[in-house]
Parts: sequence; structure tokens; C-alpha cells
Amino acid sequence: MALKPWREIAVPHEDVLKGTFQQAEFAADLSRVHAGTATGEYQNPALFFQRTFITEGMRLLLDS
Repeated sequence: MALKPWREIAVPHEDVLKGTFQQAEFAADLSRVHAGTATGEYQNPALFFQRTFITEGMRLLLDS
């Protein structure tokens, strides 16, 4: 049984596929989130969780 390529199983977001993503956007600047000046992906919880994989550490933080 051959494994499928990862891109057939987990399709990257369009910005990753196009190579237009910004590396800095992968780490939220919480001071900008608090000030209300962060990009929409960080200000809007629905958008944030659409793009974010919930790690065990994040799950524990959200649970507490």
C-alpha cells in the first residue's frame, strides 16, 4: 500500500499554494490583537480558527 502525497490529503491554503503568504503572519502579535490593529485573521475568531490547527498546548490554554 503506497502512501498518498501529503498535498492530496491536506490541501494548503491558497496563499501558501501561490507563495504569497507572509511568514510573519504565522505568529500573532498579541499586542496588535489587543490594540485592534492586527489583520482580520487574528481579530476575527472564526477566521482565526479556520486557519489554525489546535495543538495540545493551545487546547489546554483554551480549556483553562
